[in-house]
Amino acid sequence: ALFPGLNRRLVTLPINFVTPFVREVLLSLGMLASSKESFENVLSQGSGSSVVVVVGGADEAVETTNGEIRLVLEKRKGFVREAIKSGARLVPVLAFGENDLYEVQHFAPDHLITQIQKFVKKTFTFSAPVFRGRSIFFKNLGMMPFRRPVFVTVGPALTVPHIPDFDKRNDDHIKALDSAHACYIKSLVQLYDDIKDHPLQPYASPKRERAAFHRAETKTEITDGGAEMKQGGLRLVS
Repeated sequence: ALFPGLNRRLVTLPINFVTPFVREVLLSLGMLASSKESFENVLSQGSGSSVVVVVGGADEAVETTNGEIRLVLEKRKGFVREAIKSGARLVPVLAFGENDLYEVQHFAPDHLITQIQKFVKKTFTFSAPVFRGRSIFFKNLGMMPFRRPVFVTVGPALTVPHIPDFDKRNDDHIKALDSAHACYIKSLVQLYDDIKDHPLQPYASPKRERAAFHRAETKTEITDGGAEMKQGGLRLVS
């Protein structure tokens, strides 16, 4: 194993456990509902226990854009709070090429499909992106991911303050939360900067016409929303 001794438990939306058969498949894979109780139960088991969470969730799914990494992180602090409460460490993970596994269609903010997507997310807590993949018999039509490389990188573990009795009404606790959250984002951006020119990651390959992560195309700037953005590469969506 790449990381021996770790009991990794992937969390997903609770609604995914409502559908029969799908629930059994997820449970057989050791997956859990993304609730506060799940975090507490796993992390309370001590050293070697870990929770794998896709922080952006439903909002990030509809942001999927080929050739870019769009992350919804600015307002997502729940996972940091649970790490602080349990004394766990945060480990940033970034996947180059993941957003090329499917072709996702984007629509204007006032488009009917966009309004339907917003209604579905608000009502059922999951997103409904319009996407296209492949199938067994068709290379450009289906729900299976395209056969494209994904380069997964893992950054160094980040130590956060241990506050078992975390209280959101305590200003010192909130400052510790904000500081740990900012440190996580900084580490994730640094991980991107360290890997974006690696010859093995798919976007840096000279064989591809669209090399979205070349150094010349990744100037850092600050957007109107205050979120740090990498042009043509990493985007932190507020």
